[in-house]
Parts: sequence; C-alpha cells; structure tokens
Amino acid sequence: MATYNKKNVEDIDVAGKRVLVRCDFNVPQKDGVITSDKRIVEALPTIKYLMGQGAKVILCSHMGKPKGEVNPKYSLRAVAARLTELLGVKSRSAPTPSVPTRRRKPPRSKTAKSSCLRTPGSIRVKRRTTIPS
Repeated sequence: MATYNKKNVEDIDVAGKRVLVRCDFNVPQKDGVITSDKRIVEALPTIKYLMGQGAKVILCSHMGKPKGEVNPKYSLRAVAARLTELLGVKSRSAPTPSVPTRRRKPPRSKTAKSSCLRTPGSIRVKRRTTIPS
C-alpha cells in the first residue's frame, strides 16, 4: 500500500494567520430553518482546532444551485447563526455581492479589511461565488 506524504491542519502553524476552509454547508432547510445540522457539526473539530490555535477562520461554502442569480433562499445566514450557537462565538455571513466581482478594485488600505477578522479566533462564513464570463 502506498504511503502519502500529506500535511493536515495540525502540521501547519496557523497562529495569527487567516485560514480559508472549504466546507460542505449545503444543509437541508425548510422555510429558512435548518432541518439537519449534521454537515455543520462534522466540520466543528477542524474549526475549533484552528480557532484554538489563534487562526482567523474564513469558512467558504455554497447553498443549493442558484444558477448565477442572487436568491435569498440560498443564503448562508442560517448556517452562520447555527455556527454561532454551536461555537459560542459570533460568526457572520459575508454580504452577497450585487455586481460581478471581477472588476472590483482592490482595497486602498489595510483598514478596508473586515472588522470580524482582526482578532485571532474570529470566524466568517463566505458564500462561494461564481464570476460570470
């Protein structure tokens, strides 16, 4: 059997760094209420480890298949609220861009960074976006 030389999160020094984690938070919902948080709960050990090591955690996921259109039904706000309950730390859902992000100019200064990512152990949930071609 082949042995793979792969690193995991415990092999990397994440203290004080921003860590982007791709999660599967495509949880079932009914009328905006999560009916099963199993996928969120399964991600908690990694999230807690990173937060415990002082990382600034950014969680990236998607909800449903919006087909390139902004639809509130596919918002990750319910996921962010459930993460807040489970972790005991306020988590926020990043705003949904209303225009394609391809032509957005970079921030002019470092103060344009999100305030929720300035402290170690902070968390933010970001919706994965597809840039139209």
